[in-house]
Amino acid sequence: MTAEIEFAAGDVTTDMVRGAWKEIIEELGAPGSEANAEVMRLGVDPHSISFDDVTVKEKSNDVGLTILVSIASPVVAHILKGLWDDLVRPRIRRKFGVDVTEELE
Repeated sequence: MTAEIEFAAGDVTTDMVRGAWKEIIEELGAPGSEANAEVMRLGVDPHSISFDDVTVKEKSNDVGLTILVSIASPVVAHILKGLWDDLVRPRIRRKFGVDVTEELE
């Protein structure tokens, strides 16, 4: 199963997004970490997600440059959305001082 989120790139780069995802996934194995707690709250075994499952790429379309995040794992779409909203977006804002545009429908 693959879940995806696409959003207008704005000031965010694929490297920023990829780096934030990598940090989050590395934290999944640390009991008590924010990432571990969030994934468990969403009902997923933290060890079932690997950075190898995450793809971040740029895409050009009618709205301009977008970034597409895909995750291929037993993780379903609402879990990807929960991680994105609660962990990845805020981490990018804190770390790089840029806002991540809402995802495209």
